[in-house]
Amino acid sequence: STTTPHFNTDYNSNNTNSTNITMCTSGTAEFTIERLEPSENCQPTPEPSESQVPERNNGNKMILPLSSVDMEDVQLTLDRMREKESTIYKRDEVSDELVALWRRMLIEWMFYVVDYCKLQRQSVAAAAFFLDVAMAKGLCISREEHQLAAATALQLALKTFDIAVIKLEKLVNLGRGQFTEDDVAKMEMKIIREMSWMLHPPSTYCFLRQYERLIPAAVSESAREMIDEVTKLVAELTVLEDQYIRFDPSVLGFATMLLGLEMIPENVIPVYLRQCFLVRMSAVANLDSSSPVVLEAFDCLRESLDNSNKLHDVLDTIVSKTGAFDSAEDALDKYSKHSRGDSVLAGLHHSPRDVKVRIGRGGSFLSASSSSLSPADFET
Repeated sequence: STTTPHFNTDYNSNNTNSTNITMCTSGTAEFTIERLEPSENCQPTPEPSESQVPERNNGNKMILPLSSVDMEDVQLTLDRMREKESTIYKRDEVSDELVALWRRMLIEWMFYVVDYCKLQRQSVAAAAFFLDVAMAKGLCISREEHQLAAATALQLALKTFDIAVIKLEKLVNLGRGQFTEDDVAKMEMKIIREMSWMLHPPSTYCFLRQYERLIPAAVSESAREMIDEVTKLVAELTVLEDQYIRFDPSVLGFATMLLGLEMIPENVIPVYLRQCFLVRMSAVANLDSSSPVVLEAFDCLRESLDNSNKLHDVLDTIVSKTGAFDSAEDALDKYSKHSRGDSVLAGLHHSPRDVKVRIGRGGSFLSASSSSLSPADFET
């Protein structure tokens, strides 16, 4: 037997306003997963040609960015995703504070489960979407029904976004008798019907993958890995907190990229490469870093990161890959000063082009020095 994540339903059933919908991480049920064969709509990424896969020192192979990006392909993909996010995959905001609390706790449980089973964390973004649909459509009212909807949403997300699922009987064991296999099957069909079988919502992670294709080829492999790790950590905040439902995932993805770029040292990604990325985002993704909605999302993300334990993880990642500081605590001290405005950027915090100017000037809080570029350099 092993330690497994369980729902803890030890609460006073007579108190309907109780917030005790916590998750327990102890139990004796064996936790197993099933590997799935990729379906026709879930094919693995094709193997690249040898010319696209240079060998690393350890002998492993990794796809590196091509010298030129197929802009039309990226633009077409982004156009389709943005159309879908604003129509068939548009979500309603959570208005009830208690339900919002339950939502966060259930999504935290989802992250725990996928980590325990070594599954894709990005799948939780889709699971959160399915859970939001169940809540908005009135498919779950009581705490038990929210737990059932969360377990079902996670299983459905794994079916569509991963190549492995949790065995149904093991999933039911997590509910400690609150629901059965038949309950899960029925809830799954209810969610699917409410979504008219449209089961591939474009998440923040989906947009991040496309935006990363717009990063200039001159950016090193290690810098790309750093961007990928930092943005994934920040993106998890958009999944957890219900305040981000009001933003389109395309906007959240861009704001996440901007925050990640601001935190990465200038010597890792020079000013001109940051400028190139911003120009590409404007031309291909039709998103501008000075637009009000992007700035609002950016500010929300920064505030969430400042108040999250993920900040230390982000700084750890940056410090370990750059050696810019002795420790994450050292980096945290400078980041805190930067957030308070104790830097050369203090006068720019309320500018409508704040983000664009900071990124373009190499205004990372880890920068050794600021660039001589001025805001006027961004007018062309």
